[in-house]
Amino acid sequence: MVDALKVAVSFGENERSLYNFRDLILVGDPDIVQPDIAMAGGVTGLRKVFTLCEAFNKPMMPHCPSAGISSAASLAVYAGYQHAVRPHEFSYEFSGSLEAVTQLYQEPIVPKDGYVDVPDRPGHGLVLAEDAFEAAKLVI
Repeated sequence: MVDALKVAVSFGENERSLYNFRDLILVGDPDIVQPDIAMAGGVTGLRKVFTLCEAFNKPMMPHCPSAGISSAASLAVYAGYQHAVRPHEFSYEFSGSLEAVTQLYQEPIVPKDGYVDVPDRPGHGLVLAEDAFEAAKLVI
């Protein structure tokens, strides 16, 4: 089915089950698999989907359009897989302005010239800017 199209086909941003990813790969044979860390079961679920995609030789492109902790955690997992060759997604629609989100962190993760530097700090690598976070809580 996918072979009949002249554009790359991706799926996965709303999938929640490793078994659904397996079945969709077997049946739909997508060009790109796009799991979302928030839907696919967090870091552990995302790693399982990545491993499944390695077994099927499917390129990965994480679907995590919001800047912040989810995106940082997704990038941390993504950076550890050789077949993760597609760009990570960022979207104003889900995060608001990048400036508004990045001010919440001491060293935010932002795309620059088409690349993203993944922090080498433990976990997702973000450190909260306490003052900015407290000010943001007052607005909400």
